[in-house]
Amino acid sequence: MPYDLAIDMWSLGCILVEMHTGEPLFSGANEVDQMNKIVEVLGIPPNHIMDLAPKARKFFEKLSDGTWSVKKTKDGKRYKPPASRKLHSILGVETGGPGGRRAGESGHAVADYLKFKDLILRMLDYDPKSRIQPYYALQHSFFKKTADEGTNTSSSVSTSPALEQSQSSGTTSSTSSSSGGSSGNSTSGRARSDPTHHHL
Repeated sequence: MPYDLAIDMWSLGCILVEMHTGEPLFSGANEVDQMNKIVEVLGIPPNHIMDLAPKARKFFEKLSDGTWSVKKTKDGKRYKPPASRKLHSILGVETGGPGGRRAGESGHAVADYLKFKDLILRMLDYDPKSRIQPYYALQHSFFKKTADEGTNTSSSVSTSPALEQSQSSGTTSSTSSSSGGSSGNSTSGRARSDPTHHHL
């Protein structure tokens, strides 16, 4: 399957989750490990994607009923069942972020996290054709100020988790730069590649 601009939206989804949690979403040590970790969260890719993916049989096997199943790894490593590692829990939707560290803070209500989760799932759609496009991502409700926010703040920018993390990171980088320090961005274990292109 050829590359297109949709791969950047997949990458952005992974980056936003990592900014929010502090950990890579799909921290695979190699292609097989990473694909299994993707499947733990997103489930098995749909049949129409698998049937067109030249490398699908490297990671999956096709069953007699036409569906696909993850192959057992050669090293015997065990993984959680497909789609059993819920993004809902990873983001801390019900707890005010991972470990409840932002519980009770403005912009960290369950409704805010549900919007964030919905945006991420649209960014991590296996099918590049139906994956959310940049224009529509910017129109997503996650980035819109709600009526409640309008009564509590004069800012026109959402105080949602990922935006706060981004603003904080930007401030830190600026401070380091002005003081002569340097900061490096670790990309170890970060799944920035669209699996339908890079892995499959």
